Amino acid sequence: MSKERWNLDLCGIATFAEMCSVTYDEAAQWAEDGTVPSIQMGCFRMINLARFRDDLERGKATFGAGDYSDE
Repeated sequence: MSKERWNLDLCGIATFAEMCSVTYDEAAQWAEDGTVPSIQMGCFRMINLARFRDDLERGKATFGAGDYSDE
């Protein structure tokens, strides 16, 4: 499968924590309090990398609790 066909829109909290060099607990708190965009899929919470990436590309430089609480 080519890289173009990989779906990189969502990732688990553990993977996101590793990418950001933070603990799992810190990344989980960010997802839970709306600091980063996430969605609940059954009993799993996934980070919405597509929205996170879009916001970074638009110049968003800081992320705070509640920024994505509308999700």
